[in-house]
Amino acid sequence: MAVNQFKSVTRGNPTYEPNNRSPRDDASLETRLAVAKSHWHRTVGERVLRLIGLLVGLVVLLLAITLASQEVPAASTDTIRIRPLPTAHEASCAIAPLPATADRLLLVVADNNESVFPQIVALEEALSSYFNLRVQRVAAADYQPALLENVRASVVYANAVFKDDERIGELVNDTWRHELPVLWLGPGAYVAEAELDIVLKTDPSAFESAPKGTIVEYNGVSISATGFLLGETISESTGSPARAVATVRLPNGTAMPAITVRDDFVHVSFDPLDPDLPPNLALAVVIDAFAEVLGSPTPDPRVLFRLEDLNGHDYGETDTSFAKTANYLLSENVFLHLAIIPEWVDAQGNVQENIGSARKILDLIKAYPESVSLIQHGYQHFRPEARNTGLRSGQAFEFFLDDDRTLGIEKAQELLRQRLAAGSDLIERYAWRPHIFEAPHYLMSPSQQALAEELYPVIHHQPLFYASKSSQFLLPWYTKRSAVVYAPSSAGFVDVLKPNSVSKILRVLEQGARILPDPVFVVFFHPFVTEYVGRETDLEKLISGIKELGYRFANTCEDISRPR
Repeated sequence: MAVNQFKSVTRGNPTYEPNNRSPRDDASLETRLAVAKSHWHRTVGERVLRLIGLLVGLVVLLLAITLASQEVPAASTDTIRIRPLPTAHEASCAIAPLPATADRLLLVVADNNESVFPQIVALEEALSSYFNLRVQRVAAADYQPALLENVRASVVYANAVFKDDERIGELVNDTWRHELPVLWLGPGAYVAEAELDIVLKTDPSAFESAPKGTIVEYNGVSISATGFLLGETISESTGSPARAVATVRLPNGTAMPAITVRDDFVHVSFDPLDPDLPPNLALAVVIDAFAEVLGSPTPDPRVLFRLEDLNGHDYGETDTSFAKTANYLLSENVFLHLAIIPEWVDAQGNVQENIGSARKILDLIKAYPESVSLIQHGYQHFRPEARNTGLRSGQAFEFFLDDDRTLGIEKAQELLRQRLAAGSDLIERYAWRPHIFEAPHYLMSPSQQALAEELYPVIHHQPLFYASKSSQFLLPWYTKRSAVVYAPSSAGFVDVLKPNSVSKILRVLEQGARILPDPVFVVFFHPFVTEYVGRETDLEKLISGIKELGYRFANTCEDISRPR
């Protein structure tokens, strides 16, 4: 039998080394496994037997050598059963619950109707997830002073015209009376100008969508603000001193305060929460500005590094790219998230291979069980559908945005349930049941996302929908939604068709670290890229660049389970 001699040196940011070899040893994964399989491991019972007598010890030794020398069955057979992770490791995918005594934020919105509900949900989840606080939402018309009990701050989202200006003034005064800060997002602060102790300036662009070419400047980062709803700006703070921490710059060169901060008040003059806008980091800017008052977390930039589209066809017996990639990443102490396509089909829908044919992937899982995390990347990353004509696994779509409409909600959900159950069973046959799901091409319908939230504790991408509205937000934090955790947004992947894709990834990471003290992003990589001429060093450039920016490589399950 094969004996595992790979040992854990540290936890936290895991480092693994085989039998005291240097972590930077260039030996291939197969060589490491050969060493592990041929090395006789004495059990406690064998040591006791040796004390009883040399003869018995020699017999035991010969028996152990005989067993170790026997050929291990191929990983593609059903007899291979990789030992599962310890229960404690599996349980680490659970969310760290908020204490019952956790503070709350009171979120007061101008309008709570269905048309603006996706924006409200996005803001509510961002506040709760990033600051680890409960959020209580109420329409401005329903505000009561008693709601301020055990509250950390009042957040006003002026997402529409206030129907009762006096009620907002009352909220502000009550908040001051409780010695709590007010955090204001969006236009409309004129309704409580006196209560907020500010003097507002209404520019011609106020209450209009920002024209093309408008940018928000924050901490040395320029973010496209095209389409943002702009509001009034503060020209004077009649209370305590205030400072502008961000600027809106219009295409004509006009610059205005975008965010103004003082000890008890943060004013954001723009609204970035339109889910139809292109992905950008503006919501992260808002969150960091609010942290000026709510308190900033300890600096801790992190990357969740994922090996994408792993399958039994592309990474079968003749492949060398996976072992090369895995060896390098392990030597650099990178925790590996393995996104597995359980079954591979050709463009005609014929099943060709399953993950059992990827022996080197299974060998890695067996040798480094606590340095990898398994992600179920659909079932086939394909389904027979006209829109998939000519596409094979990894290229095709398995679920579609319009599945609820074309199939009906019940059939759309049943399709997802059956396919994911089949894929999960297949992965478990060779390893263990995955606790993390990633939708192929980050695409599924609203009802399918809701079902996936019930089936998996972690989904390895950002939420795809808010109240059935597809989103484009760029979120450098985990999103907690009921009992499920969504991974942060992706900073990108190395694209063989785009030679500058590494620099683009690093640029996103640099911007994230300038905006937030503790951003976390997904970065993913296809091992076959290392085989492309001229792209052989892309992985090394990416990993070294990530480290130079101050990021560490994190394990998703460990990260979300630790108290924040």
